[in-house]
Amino acid sequence: MNDKTEFESLLEDHIKERNTIVMGDMNAQVGKERNGFDNIIGPWSYGNRNDEGENLLDFCLRNEMIVGNTWFRKRESHKVTRYSWDGRFKTMIDLIMVTESMKKWLLDVKVIPSVAMGGDHRLVVGTIIIKHPQKVTLIQERNIKSWKLKDKIIAEQFRNLIQENIPNEESTSVEDEWKLFKTNLLTAAEKVCGKTNGRKKLKETPWWNEETRKATSKKNRAYRRHFNERTDETQRLYREAKKEAQKVINREKKRWYEEWEKTLQEDVDGNKKLLYGMMRNKRRDKEEQKYLIDSGGNLVTEEQQIKEMWKTYFDQLLNVRPDPELNNETFEKENPDRQTEEQDLTWNDVETACKFIKTGKSPGPDKITGEMLKGAGIIGIHLLYRLFKNVGMRKLYQKSGKRGL
Repeated sequence: MNDKTEFESLLEDHIKERNTIVMGDMNAQVGKERNGFDNIIGPWSYGNRNDEGENLLDFCLRNEMIVGNTWFRKRESHKVTRYSWDGRFKTMIDLIMVTESMKKWLLDVKVIPSVAMGGDHRLVVGTIIIKHPQKVTLIQERNIKSWKLKDKIIAEQFRNLIQENIPNEESTSVEDEWKLFKTNLLTAAEKVCGKTNGRKKLKETPWWNEETRKATSKKNRAYRRHFNERTDETQRLYREAKKEAQKVINREKKRWYEEWEKTLQEDVDGNKKLLYGMMRNKRRDKEEQKYLIDSGGNLVTEEQQIKEMWKTYFDQLLNVRPDPELNNETFEKENPDRQTEEQDLTWNDVETACKFIKTGKSPGPDKITGEMLKGAGIIGIHLLYRLFKNVGMRKLYQKSGKRGL
């Protein structure tokens, strides 16, 4: 394989994208003859074809590319890219090639004969309009701002709205009872809390505000002035602006850290949602396992052996084989005090369960959050009691509720 063939093969391996531009001195004359290459050579080509030109056209045919120089009507001086030193030969070998998908974006290809840079080649200029990728707006699902129910005034408004829509008579259908419960909670929560706008929030530096922006901009202007003038005065002004900007940044950082400390303390005293989120992120960033100790106390460092050890561990942990000697009769004999009778659901059972509902969690398919259930207070307990009592009487679950089980 000679150098030209090797280069062509290497180049072809790198043409992977649908929109590709290849340009340079190809040392190939494609000529005017278009027979068999109508989609590659345009009607305004130049010169005769040589062996390198034949190979280049085969290359374009395989990769669905066109020779841009041949698709625009130009005078000879705007086509010829190389003049021999003795003036006897004129060729078009400096080419701009694009994939067929970019043909509509290629507006012009021409040679500037006055620009030679001391050589025998002329400058080739191509005009291409590159379409800007359309901005994709990520729309997230709009969720109810149920965290606002922690406010006592909003929670009171929430309970009043629910109470207004509770019918006096209980429904005879579990589906109707569930629909009533779900609709009342979601409608009231959306009315008093509102919904998120669905746009994804961009992460930003928490202490970056208008004051730090102005101080930093002033420092940057002073630096650009000193870079251009290089005088003692501009250097002094730059140093002063730099010191002032650092003071402002340090002050705003300190203020933010104090506010963050206060927020974190309130979170620790509350539901610890912020703290748990920080711990999850910390575990996510932890380095991969580099070694393990096997049952014999030996150090294992091979990646494959470590994976096998983890596989064995989880297989034993999650796939517990029941003991065939144990059965229900044996269990009941060993546990005579075990109550097997079903007990009726009481109001206190529902009230106790509601106290253990966790907040700050993502809702299920029904979109009901823990904040809504707790914010509904005694009215919510009443609705839950009606629902569970109805379910217990009929020994079934509502159809939409099965998706969340």
